[in-house]
Amino acid sequence: MTEGAFIAAPRVANRTGVDAAHEAKRLRHLAAETGDLRFFRAAEALDAPPSEGADLVGHEVLALKAICAAAGLAVSVHGTVSEAAAAKLLERSKRTIEAWRYEGKGPPCTPSGSRIRYALRDLAIWRIRSR
Repeated sequence: MTEGAFIAAPRVANRTGVDAAHEAKRLRHLAAETGDLRFFRAAEALDAPPSEGADLVGHEVLALKAICAAAGLAVSVHGTVSEAAAAKLLERSKRTIEAWRYEGKGPPCTPSGSRIRYALRDLAIWRIRSR
C-alpha cells in the first residue's frame, strides 16, 4: 500500500446479505492487488458466520476491528475509536453522530479529555440492534 493512501470503510449493511459478500470479494481483490494482508483479514471476518452459540457481539467486534485495520482507522488499546471513525463504521456523517450524542440517541460514548471516544463493543451492539 502506498504511503498516505486512505481506504474508505467498507459498507456492511447486513452481514448475512449481499453487501457483506460483495464487500468481502472487493477486499480480496484489493488484497491481491496490493499484497496487504489487512484486506484478507477483513474479508475473512466478513465471510465467517458466527458459530452456533457464539457471542454475536464478540463476532461483530472482530469484524469492526478488521474493517478498522483495512480502512486505516486507529483503534486504541482500550478498544475505542474516534468520533470520525465511529461515523465511518456506522456509515453516517460525523454531524449525524454528534447530533445523536446531543439528543441522547445512538451508541453510548465516553469523553476522553476534549475528545469523544466510542467503544467498538458499543458500536457492535448498536449495529446489531439497528438491523
